[in-house]
Amino acid sequence: MNSGQILIAAPYEELLASSPEFRDLINVHDDTARFETQVEVEQASTGKHKLATEEIEKVNTELPLKESSRDQLIKQEQREIGDTGFKPYIQYLKPSKGFLYFSVSTDMNIIDLQVAFKFIIANCYFSSAKELMRMNGFIGMILSYGLSLKVFVVIAVQYQCMLANAIISVERVEQYMHIPSEALEVIEDNRPAHEWPTVGKVEILDLKVRYKPNAPLVLRGINCTIEGGDKIGIVGRTGNGKTTLISVVFHLVEPTEGKVIVDDYDICTIGLHDLRSRFGVIPQDPTLFSGSVRFNLDPLSRHTDNQIWARSRILALDEATASMDNTTDSILQKTIRTEFEDCTVIIVAHRIPTVMDCTKVLAISDGRLVEYDEPTTLMKNEGSLFGQLVKEYWSRVANAGIHSEDRIN
Repeated sequence: MNSGQILIAAPYEELLASSPEFRDLINVHDDTARFETQVEVEQASTGKHKLATEEIEKVNTELPLKESSRDQLIKQEQREIGDTGFKPYIQYLKPSKGFLYFSVSTDMNIIDLQVAFKFIIANCYFSSAKELMRMNGFIGMILSYGLSLKVFVVIAVQYQCMLANAIISVERVEQYMHIPSEALEVIEDNRPAHEWPTVGKVEILDLKVRYKPNAPLVLRGINCTIEGGDKIGIVGRTGNGKTTLISVVFHLVEPTEGKVIVDDYDICTIGLHDLRSRFGVIPQDPTLFSGSVRFNLDPLSRHTDNQIWARSRILALDEATASMDNTTDSILQKTIRTEFEDCTVIIVAHRIPTVMDCTKVLAISDGRLVEYDEPTTLMKNEGSLFGQLVKEYWSRVANAGIHSEDRIN
């Protein structure tokens, strides 16, 4: 083709034998390919991926620029098809114009992609869209490996999350392995009699308790004596150690210092089964299982009916009426007074009327015993903690009644 006109049309072998212009075109393409092969051989021999600009310019200056029929043929072809052909493609492949390094590790986990900035900035736009289309193979390869990398990254993140969740189980097991065990269930050398406790006397001697070795003391030297058959109400503000005192009596918490003696037995010297099976407790939120009342009282069926009905000499109520209304609370208090008349009852309560019928009131503030006397005696003392709690309670009740009337009106 010349000047937009078809000069000759024939098979490749006939054109090669009969057309000098076609032979010139083939020869110039061969020269271009040989030049690029020479550049690649030089790069492999030097062991470098990139040549300096000065070296490339030197190589370019060494090429003879001869005006020949072959050069004229290439220029005519470029003018006809819009300055396209092998020239932009060769410029792309030259190290001075931009070189692409693409290496993939054997395990497909790491992709090292480097593109020369000179190619991006100076030669990112070619004069021909046709030559850019020839890069689809490279772009497809990059996208293919990029998608593979995405899959591996997602899988790696999933396994990392699974490992983080699973390792928590190992952490919990490790923590439980180092938790100090409780006291023995039964200590054969120091078992109390079957009737113990017979009186229900509780002596608390300089009791100090902390939950952790370096934690502050929760109970700070409690000293008191609860006689058998007394009804003791423990009062105080939230977080001052009322429930902790009950926990120590049942040996749920190990005393840091001091002793708790029940009918001449130190609770820390007898087995947990012998201690807890002789006491009764009504917690604030009891745990109930599906089944009968008897099953909840004796899940393992170790006791006869008479043993279940047997009274505990010491009964503890840890805010048992906190979720009850005043009427139900009054019924429960009346039942305790009549059915447990000869038992030692320890009541932890926030409601002041719950402890007004008690023999004595034990007031705790900041882990210390500040008052221990009859309720009427403490009420007469203007500066007593119990008196302040009584005033605050009735003040809240009065305000609640006023708000209720306002809503009704």
